[in-house]
Amino acid sequence: MLQNAVKLQKKRGDNYLSVDTLLLAVLDNKDVAEALNESGMPLMPSDLVHRHERSHTCNRAKHT
Repeated sequence: MLQNAVKLQKKRGDNYLSVDTLLLAVLDNKDVAEALNESGMPLMPSDLVHRHERSHTCNRAKHT
C-alpha cells in the first residue's frame, strides 16, 4: 500500500506523502475494499482516486 501511495504522490506532483494520498492508496487496496464491502460499506476505490485526482488538479490550478 505504501508503494502505491508513493506512486500516487509522484503522479500528483506532490513533494510529500500526504494523509489524503495515503488514505486513497489504502482504499484502493483490493483486500480493504472487500472488507469494507462485506461490512456494508461498498466503495469504488478507483473511482475515488480518479475523482480526487481531478479535484486536486483543479485546486492546484486555482492556486497558480
